[in-house]
Amino acid sequence: MDERLVQQILLARYYLHLASEQMVSPQQSSKFVAINLLHEAIEATLIACADHLNAKLPDRCTFEQYLDKIDDKLADRELPLRARILQFNRARVAAKHHLTLPNDEFIDLMGKIVPEFIRDTVLIVFDKNIDEVSLIDLVEDENLKEYLRESQIHISSGDFYESLISSRKAFYAQFEKNYDIREFKNDNKSHNKGILSPFSLCHAPYYAKNSRYIEENVRSPSEYIVLDHTRIEADLIRDGIDVHKFWNIWRLTPRVYDFNDEKWVVEHDFDIKDDEFLHEKSVYVLDNLINITIQRQKKIRSQISRSSSVRYIEVKPETKFLKKAMVDSPIVGVLPPGVHRVNIMKSVPGLDGNGTFWEASYVRKNGPWLFGFINIDETVGEPKVGLVADGIDHPDLIPGGSTTGA
Repeated sequence: MDERLVQQILLARYYLHLASEQMVSPQQSSKFVAINLLHEAIEATLIACADHLNAKLPDRCTFEQYLDKIDDKLADRELPLRARILQFNRARVAAKHHLTLPNDEFIDLMGKIVPEFIRDTVLIVFDKNIDEVSLIDLVEDENLKEYLRESQIHISSGDFYESLISSRKAFYAQFEKNYDIREFKNDNKSHNKGILSPFSLCHAPYYAKNSRYIEENVRSPSEYIVLDHTRIEADLIRDGIDVHKFWNIWRLTPRVYDFNDEKWVVEHDFDIKDDEFLHEKSVYVLDNLINITIQRQKKIRSQISRSSSVRYIEVKPETKFLKKAMVDSPIVGVLPPGVHRVNIMKSVPGLDGNGTFWEASYVRKNGPWLFGFINIDETVGEPKVGLVADGIDHPDLIPGGSTTGA
């Protein structure tokens, strides 16, 4: 189901919810409202079904025409309760245009018949229980979808605090994970600041990515997450996400932390857990988090990336990595003895206009990486497609497994 159809079914479900509230009211005007809401629920459902089945409808379509056109598309099946739905529609027309209200027994019966019709119709046309229809279906990341589903299930079972925890896991996975500074307890990770180093890939503020900061400031697991508020809000605005709703979700949910491999820990906040409006807030959090997730997904999908290939080149023994593309640049590191290959990203002219340099990296599986520039005079031969780590080529890391070619 695409987003438009999901929204249409959710609208029908919401109309049913509103109608059920009106039907328990003793006021006669509420009965009129309930009948019209039931009609809106039926119409929203039939429009979604006709659209899904590509049924051609006239500009002004009656209930009977909706049912006929949809039944034609269903071939060997047909929509249920046809006579009852047409009977309801006649009563609805009389109530709306002539203020003739059916008796209470008929209204109560329709309060059961219409939801049954909609449930069965959605099941027949979409092969899905109406209670399972959700915008969560549109979330592509399976881990995020699982957390959001958990949150939805907890709300259905009345466990609203657990719903907030599951929602926070989805929030953490999308946003907070990139601000985790725990790995910088190891100062080697702080010293290496290459463009693909953990230091550069972590979004936390510069001052927090070192062992001293962690020793002095981190007192509980959630404090490994150090947010850069300016960067976050800039990213949210760029992606078309409501900044206030983002921070509301952050405030309304208990903090969680992932010690990798799904080892989650939760900081149980009694102010959140004992909130008298926990139900309403858990629904608010889940609904808005789903919308934020889908909006981010759309933004990512709309971005056009250039194609890339990974290449390496042979180098002379103990080649020097330079800080800048200049012969007399400071040296940031030297290749270990016995290493004769490095990864290269692009060639650049010298910063002072002299010579040509490769922007290069030396990847070590266990230890600091080297990033910088290599004088083209230090290389041997032509670049080849492939990736090297510890100076050894790894064809299994390259699509197709090839390490040859220009």
